Amino acid sequence: APIAHLACHGTFRVDHPMFSSLELGDGPLMVYDLERMSSAPDVVVLSACDVGRAEPRPGGEILGMANAFFALGTRTLIASAGPVPDSAATRRLMTDLHRRLADGARPADALAAAKAGLGDEDDEHVLRCSFTCLGWG
Repeated sequence: APIAHLACHGTFRVDHPMFSSLELGDGPLMVYDLERMSSAPDVVVLSACDVGRAEPRPGGEILGMANAFFALGTRTLIASAGPVPDSAATRRLMTDLHRRLADGARPADALAAAKAGLGDEDDEHVLRCSFTCLGWG
């Protein structure tokens, strides 16, 4: 698939980024699990708390969920570096994002426009601040 969207719970482990995970129905999908995949979609949307974060290591290496997807060939990752409320605002943001992607917008432009359409409620402010587009947007 050219686009994958995972809406789930996420955990970023500062102490050991390779154990950062996405909580799926059959158990956690860890960063090190991703490294065993042969390929990944061009665009990945992770609607999960904190999985857009990364941890720099000695020697300049940066570890986290995003880097694992990029190593597999993903060109663009949309993810949150903070909390993702389980709310109507998140559903509206993701629906608007995908509508814009389906209409041909570049991922970074689609995310920016979808975030601009959010209101001033607390959940919406959190979403505007947390989600970012990484890669070749």
